[in-house]
Amino acid sequence: MFGRKFYLGANYDGAPCPICGGIFSKCGLPNHLRRHKKMAIEKSDKDAINRRSAAWWDGWKEGYKLGVRDGGNQVRKKIAGQIEARY
Repeated sequence: MFGRKFYLGANYDGAPCPICGGIFSKCGLPNHLRRHKKMAIEKSDKDAINRRSAAWWDGWKEGYKLGVRDGGNQVRKKIAGQIEARY
């Protein structure tokens, strides 16, 4: 097997992994990143298809809270209108 000194091309230059910080050749780094992704999916309880970012979930929760608030306001107005109509 040849040592690292024999590989002089730009694809064999060392590049750090953004996740674990390990040094890999530029041509081997994509495979290494795929392994990180595969391990994250295996550790996760959810399907890979239904995966959402934390920012997406924060936005969804805010929208849900606003919808509940607005819906409650509409119901209160409707009930108040019905009570006024009776008297």
